[in-house]
Amino acid sequence: MYQAVKGMSAAHQVVRPGGTIVCAAECRDGFPDHGSYRRVLASAPSPQALVDEISARTETIPDQWQVQIQARIQSRSRVIMHTSFLSDEELAAAHLHGAQ
Repeated sequence: MYQAVKGMSAAHQVVRPGGTIVCAAECRDGFPDHGSYRRVLASAPSPQALVDEISARTETIPDQWQVQIQARIQSRSRVIMHTSFLSDEELAAAHLHGAQ
Protein backbone atom coordinates (compact mmCIF):
# COMPACT_ATOMS: atom_id res chain seq x y z
CA MET A 1 0.00 0.00 0.00
CA TYR A 2 2.82 2.36 0.90
CA GLN A 3 4.16 2.35 -2.66
CA ALA A 4 0.70 2.76 -4.23
CA VAL A 5 0.62 6.35 -3.01
CA LYS A 6 3.07 7.20 -5.81
CA GLY A 7 0.49 6.14 -8.39
CA MET A 8 -2.23 8.09 -6.61
CA SER A 9 0.03 11.13 -6.63
CA ALA A 10 0.51 10.93 -10.39
CA ALA A 11 -3.25 10.62 -10.98
CA HIS A 12 -3.89 13.48 -8.56
CA GLN A 13 -2.09 15.82 -10.96
CA VAL A 14 -4.80 15.37 -13.61
CA VAL A 15 -8.03 14.57 -11.76
CA ARG A 16 -10.42 17.44 -11.13
CA PRO A 17 -11.36 18.29 -7.53
CA GLY A 18 -14.08 15.92 -6.39
CA GLY A 19 -13.13 13.41 -9.09
CA THR A 20 -12.33 9.75 -8.65
CA ILE A 21 -8.95 8.04 -8.87
CA VAL A 22 -8.88 4.30 -9.50
CA CYS A 23 -5.61 2.83 -8.30
CA ALA A 24 -4.74 -0.71 -9.33
CA ALA A 25 -2.01 -2.07 -7.08
CA GLU A 26 -1.31 -5.61 -5.97
CA CYS A 27 -0.36 -4.61 -2.40
CA ARG A 28 1.02 -8.08 -1.78
CA ASP A 29 2.74 -6.83 1.39
CA GLY A 30 -0.41 -5.09 2.62
CA PHE A 31 0.44 -2.24 4.94
CA PRO A 32 4.06 -2.18 6.06
CA ASP A 33 4.74 -3.72 9.46
CA HIS A 34 7.55 -1.27 10.15
CA GLY A 35 7.20 2.46 10.71
CA SER A 36 4.08 4.37 11.62
CA TYR A 37 2.35 4.72 8.22
CA ARG A 38 -0.66 2.52 8.98
CA ARG A 39 -1.14 3.80 12.53
CA VAL A 40 -0.95 7.47 11.53
CA LEU A 41 -3.20 6.96 8.51
CA ALA A 42 -5.89 5.39 10.69
CA SER A 43 -5.47 7.88 13.54
CA ALA A 44 -7.95 10.46 12.25
CA PRO A 45 -11.59 10.19 11.20
CA SER A 46 -11.03 11.59 7.69
CA PRO A 47 -8.30 12.56 5.21
CA GLN A 48 -8.99 16.26 5.85
CA ALA A 49 -8.59 15.70 9.59
CA LEU A 50 -5.19 14.12 8.86
CA VAL A 51 -4.16 17.11 6.72
CA ASP A 52 -5.23 19.49 9.48
CA GLU A 53 -3.47 17.48 12.18
CA ILE A 54 -0.23 17.25 10.22
CA SER A 55 -0.33 20.96 9.35
CA ALA A 56 -0.64 21.84 13.03
CA ARG A 57 2.43 19.84 14.09
CA THR A 58 5.64 21.59 14.98
CA GLU A 59 7.71 18.43 14.42
CA THR A 60 7.52 15.73 11.81
CA ILE A 61 6.98 12.09 12.71
CA PRO A 62 8.18 8.98 10.86
CA ASP A 63 6.23 8.25 7.66
CA GLN A 64 4.47 11.61 7.88
CA TRP A 65 5.29 12.54 4.28
CA GLN A 66 3.57 9.48 2.81
CA VAL A 67 0.47 9.95 4.96
CA GLN A 68 0.41 13.68 4.22
CA ILE A 69 0.51 13.14 0.45
CA GLN A 70 -2.15 10.41 0.61
CA ALA A 71 -4.42 12.48 2.86
CA ARG A 72 -4.06 15.53 0.63
CA ILE A 73 -5.07 13.45 -2.40
CA GLN A 74 -7.99 11.87 -0.55
CA SER A 75 -9.26 15.19 0.76
CA ARG A 76 -9.76 16.33 -2.86
CA SER A 77 -10.63 13.06 -4.63
CA ARG A 78 -12.28 9.73 -3.98
CA VAL A 79 -9.72 6.94 -4.27
CA ILE A 80 -10.86 3.45 -5.24
CA MET A 81 -8.33 0.67 -4.83
CA HIS A 82 -8.31 -2.45 -6.99
CA THR A 83 -6.18 -4.89 -5.03
CA SER A 84 -6.21 -8.57 -4.18
CA PHE A 85 -4.36 -8.37 -0.88
CA LEU A 86 -6.23 -5.81 1.23
CA SER A 87 -9.70 -6.33 2.64
CA ASP A 88 -12.46 -3.76 2.43
CA GLU A 89 -12.01 -3.22 6.18
CA GLU A 90 -8.30 -2.52 5.82
CA LEU A 91 -8.98 -0.11 2.96
CA ALA A 92 -11.71 1.65 4.93
CA ALA A 93 -9.32 2.13 7.87
CA ALA A 94 -7.07 4.01 5.42
CA HIS A 95 -10.05 6.08 4.16
CA LEU A 96 -9.99 4.20 0.83
CA HIS A 97 -12.72 2.43 -1.12
CA GLY A 98 -12.45 -1.08 -2.54
CA ALA A 99 -13.32 -1.77 -6.16
CA GLN A 100 -16.40 -3.92 -6.51
